[in-house]
Amino acid sequence: MKIRGIFGVLCAGAVLFGACSSDDDKEDPLDRASGFCADWAERACSEAVQRRCSSGSQERCEGAQLDFCLDLVPDELYSKAGAKDCLDAVKDAYEDGELTGAERDTVVHLAGECAAVLSGDGDEDDDCTDDLDCDTSAGLRCVRRLDEPSGTCQEPVEVAGGRECDDPDEVCESGFYCDEERNCLAKKRLGRECSETIPCEDDLRCVVPADAGVGVCTAKTAVADECESDDECVSGICRQGASSLICAEVIVLDVGLDICEDFR
Repeated sequence: MKIRGIFGVLCAGAVLFGACSSDDDKEDPLDRASGFCADWAERACSEAVQRRCSSGSQERCEGAQLDFCLDLVPDELYSKAGAKDCLDAVKDAYEDGELTGAERDTVVHLAGECAAVLSGDGDEDDDCTDDLDCDTSAGLRCVRRLDEPSGTCQEPVEVAGGRECDDPDEVCESGFYCDEERNCLAKKRLGRECSETIPCEDDLRCVVPADAGVGVCTAKTAVADECESDDECVSGICRQGASSLICAEVIVLDVGLDICEDFR
């Protein structure tokens, strides 16, 4: 108690000279995009990643990932909201040197747990075309109907299937969509007609013939079967096989992949 008391007196006297400081006065590195990206780089450069991408050194790997992250997360759009969850997801994604489709989207496109680290400045009721037009740090998202080219920034209110979705802040619960009559209808099942405004169930895709406005809900391609694009595959990954593109379970990082360029 005496030591603490003496220290308190000394600090009180030294305030005039700026000699004492508190942890509360220190800036959180995550307050800025530069601090966030430095943490990102450290977590992304796991031993497995460095080995498979031939990074050369930890320092070189982290320098390359820092540059990649700063391009992905510009300071003017950076939001601290969700930063810690994103960084944890980055570490988990890169720890084993392999990426699932969801992990790739998280670390390359800021999807999933990393979606909240970017934010626009749109206020409630402002026009928008995607979430980055809105102040996502305040809980706002771009609520847009499929039959309209734009929407407005709103704090989404979830509506159950079968109910109306007429108010600008209302969104349908998972598995449903807001139709042109502003009712929450179930997404279409396998074999049903679909279009840009009539979506299929989440595990299906809408195959629309050329020059046709309406398509058919079709099953996604299984792992090991041939594909042409990522969105065709159940796994979300279409990779080059021995003789053709096939749906793959994971992306195994390798020195020849484009993604490895950002680790050296």
